[in-house]
Amino acid sequence: MTPTTTTEALPLRLHLGKVRLAAPAVAALEGGGAAQAGDAQWLVAEALALVEGLRPLTEAVKARLRTGGGLDLDVYALGDAVRAAFTETLALADAARSAARAAAAAVPGLDELGRATEEARGWTAAVLENWPRRDRPFEPLTPADREMIARSRAEIARGEGEDAGDILARLKAGGPLLRGE
Repeated sequence: MTPTTTTEALPLRLHLGKVRLAAPAVAALEGGGAAQAGDAQWLVAEALALVEGLRPLTEAVKARLRTGGGLDLDVYALGDAVRAAFTETLALADAARSAARAAAAAVPGLDELGRATEEARGWTAAVLENWPRRDRPFEPLTPADREMIARSRAEIARGEGEDAGDILARLKAGGPLLRGE
């Protein structure tokens, strides 16, 4: 994984680090190393936390893109990192479920992990489908586009812009399109 900068990638790196640390525990449980119900329960709980962590992770990445990724942000590399986080987390969850089933008759949280994994599989596929990819790029910004964006950001910073929600609320209340008319 070689995403953008440490700042954009930090939440992803932390998440993937946790996933990769848990992988040997799954292998040990699968191999019958310490196939105890307590180990299976711990593994299921950890996998569930990782799966549930995907949504806030995704929101954090989206927030970074909206609020300061900058024009030079490598969205393709960031997308590769998001894809790795989704893929590896869901694979770990599947492996943990399988290992836990084999290791113990009844493991608390196993059904919940199954439901959470299937739900995450659906929405993560939608996120990835809409993420720009190297094999499906979007048009790069022209110098004129970059200049317009820079002007717009400067105007917003000076308080010259207006939130679209505020405009709609004013129009719904019967007010004018432009402020101060």
